[in-house]
Amino acid sequence: MDLKKILDCAMSVAIIAACTVIVVFGVIQFFNRQPATVLKVGDKVRLTGVPVGNKTLVAVVSQGCQYCEKSYPFYRILQEKGDLRLLTRKEPLSFYYERGFAKSTVYLFDTNKLNVVGTPTLFLLDLSGKVQKVWRGFLTPEQEKEVFATINE
Repeated sequence: MDLKKILDCAMSVAIIAACTVIVVFGVIQFFNRQPATVLKVGDKVRLTGVPVGNKTLVAVVSQGCQYCEKSYPFYRILQEKGDLRLLTRKEPLSFYYERGFAKSTVYLFDTNKLNVVGTPTLFLLDLSGKVQKVWRGFLTPEQEKEVFATINE
């Protein structure tokens, strides 16, 4: 056997071995991944830099989210009736001011710390930061009534 054939064979074996390692590593990562942790009732939340009262509604929103945009009229009503905090990750806050939200309502916040999967997410906190109730997505009229009933208890 000549040297070229030996080198070609060795290179083919090395490539197959590298591909096998990559595939095995990928399969291990896939099956060992942790399920997404989702914000739920009873969780404790720390909103550093965001004032929280006895009953604080927190809405996690993002610019470009069509369901957030549809939810803004309801959130503005909540803003007028009670203690609402609008949290967003990185958009310019002026985006929300232009939609009628008070500067005292809108906060930049690393929403990844909240285990919120998807926007909009609305949740109710007590003074200690314990989650009392969670609503996800664009709310139906029945869910909106539930929000009002919950904050008026």
